Amino acid sequence: MSTPTHTLALAAAAIAATAPCAMGATHPKPPLRPFIDPIELHQWWFLLLIPMAFFVAMIYKAVRLPTIERYWWHVCVMTLQIILGMIGLGAATWFVVFVVARAVAERAG
Repeated sequence: MSTPTHTLALAAAAIAATAPCAMGATHPKPPLRPFIDPIELHQWWFLLLIPMAFFVAMIYKAVRLPTIERYWWHVCVMTLQIILGMIGLGAATWFVVFVVARAVAERAG
């Protein structure tokens, strides 16, 4: 039979096993599990646009071009078009949300 003191000691031991050490060090992270754990790119997520645009352009041009001549040139041009288009869409969205919507809200009162 467990006493309240015994239960409290067990709870304290469980908390101490999962809490950071007194020196500020934490326990090592578990290994990465692909397709289960997300990649920690929270501050650099927008850089994933570059390979995504490149692979989309590569597949699209492989299917659509009648000949393979200048294939990589077409892929690079389309990659640049996708990236500049996304930057333009982001800038247009920012303008609508932070300039136009703010002016409409101030006018409405």
